[in-house]
Amino acid sequence: MDEATSKLIEICSDVGNTLVNEIKQRHKAAGQYVTGKTSAMLHIQPTDGGFRLIGWKYSGTYEEGRKPNEKPWGSSGNKSTDFSQALLAWASAKGITFRSEQQAQGWAYCVMRKMAQKGSQRYRNAQAGHPEDIFRTPIADMQERLMKQWMFYLSQQVKRELLRIDLKK
Repeated sequence: MDEATSKLIEICSDVGNTLVNEIKQRHKAAGQYVTGKTSAMLHIQPTDGGFRLIGWKYSGTYEEGRKPNEKPWGSSGNKSTDFSQALLAWASAKGITFRSEQQAQGWAYCVMRKMAQKGSQRYRNAQAGHPEDIFRTPIADMQERLMKQWMFYLSQQVKRELLRIDLKK
């Protein structure tokens, strides 16, 4: 790998890590941070042309929420249990307690049913014109930073090459 490629990969990594940190901060500021599992999954993966932002497959719902009839538990019953357990883990992390396992399961079922009927609260907020800005601004800022840093580096490389050519004359 040549010096220029190494430098561009370094720039991408730095800008990508800044992006991840900004998204995590916005995630926390929006009150979406509970157990830290989602935040811990967010990272960058270097690619030949830059990097890819990797996270949970449902991370996109952090801005727009979950639409009605997007049943996260599917029809297999197995996913229902998984989502129910995720809701109960979330409730526990938030300090919500239940008198019995039956009450906890009833609560989880009601939450899942309401989400299937009306969408999540975040979805309803977005529909009312108040979406969360978890990704949009950090990604736009990242693109601008990346472009500026690449252009600066490349302009320095061009100047060095031109200067080297001038010195040889």
